[in-house]
Amino acid sequence: MTIFITGITGLIGSHLAEFLLEETPHNVVGLVRVRGNIQNLDHLAHFAPTSLKLRGASRAAAARLRVVEGSVDDGKAIDDVIRKTKPDILFHLAAQSYPHESWSAPISTFHTNVDSTIHILETVKTVNPKMKVLVACSAAEYGLVHHERSLLPKEGETLTRQDYPPLTENTPLHPLHPYGISKVAQEMLGYEYFVNFGIPVYLPRFFIQAGPRQGDRISVQTFAKQIAEKEISLGKKRGGAEWAPLRSGGASEGQGSLANRSPKGEGGSDGGDEVTGPHTIRVGNLNAYRDYLDVRDGVRAIWAIVEKGKPGTPYNVCSGTAYKVQYILDSLIKMASVPIRVEVDPKRLRPSDEPVILGSHEKLTAATGWTPKIPIEETLRSILNYWRHALSA
Repeated sequence: MTIFITGITGLIGSHLAEFLLEETPHNVVGLVRVRGNIQNLDHLAHFAPTSLKLRGASRAAAARLRVVEGSVDDGKAIDDVIRKTKPDILFHLAAQSYPHESWSAPISTFHTNVDSTIHILETVKTVNPKMKVLVACSAAEYGLVHHERSLLPKEGETLTRQDYPPLTENTPLHPLHPYGISKVAQEMLGYEYFVNFGIPVYLPRFFIQAGPRQGDRISVQTFAKQIAEKEISLGKKRGGAEWAPLRSGGASEGQGSLANRSPKGEGGSDGGDEVTGPHTIRVGNLNAYRDYLDVRDGVRAIWAIVEKGKPGTPYNVCSGTAYKVQYILDSLIKMASVPIRVEVDPKRLRPSDEPVILGSHEKLTAATGWTPKIPIEETLRSILNYWRHALSA
């Protein structure tokens, strides 16, 4: 069986390729941009032909990983590659996937996300309408749903369905930004091609997928990258990187302490003394609650959906727990090897922001038996370690 993945070098795509190559016997073909960076596939070098020139182990297994160059924006290129590779299952993961950027580039966001979905489904309709197609949808489709501030606890690091009404697949959609609207359009296209042409289109609504090999344009990655930068900077001054936590209980007490005072030893361009002073990182809204799911659990979920789920119906892919962004930051700071000071940067605040995004995966679990396995602490540690090594390379 051949699996085709658009966006194979992205967070979800690279982890999906890893899962398929290590846990199934299937072959994987991925679409990458022309002259695009494929280093997120380096760890899969032993599954690829030597001509792919991935860094890593020498090829020890039969070549089961291929990449082809092209753009999801190019309808002819999409048509050509699907006809040539003849996949049995197609995962359409490539997208402009950053809500903040969609404010400044709404037209290109729609072009990339919506037009690409039409290109793919039109080709599948003529080449093989029985091909399974998974279109990556998003929790951003829900938007601003629960307005009752009284429902929120006065204090709390996490929310579950006992604390706050979770988003279910029946929750009305009220997206707040062009990205969310483009994802509604993608989902409706998938549904339309399923109903009218019988194409088995699967529609996962991804909540925040977190893990290594992601860019720094979402909060958890931004926090971890900045912390790693400070650690590396201090490590160079001391003659070597040090990854051990600064002390038991954490490097700082978070926004409520170091963020709001000027500790001793403050100095330098980032507010940090060479050895003991705090090192400043800049953040946006820390009061929101977000449902984070480890991407490795996420790829297990979408594989379960194409194997056991129903086409034409949405499934929430989420953890079922919403973490306050402040808690995510504090947890990463506790893993740091340098003291951290926090400043809110107005430029990192969105024009509008959902106060709570909490999902329910009951429908997905009932249909497939899938449940999340990886604790948030393990996810955060893997992200921080990723940035430590990426920035040290």
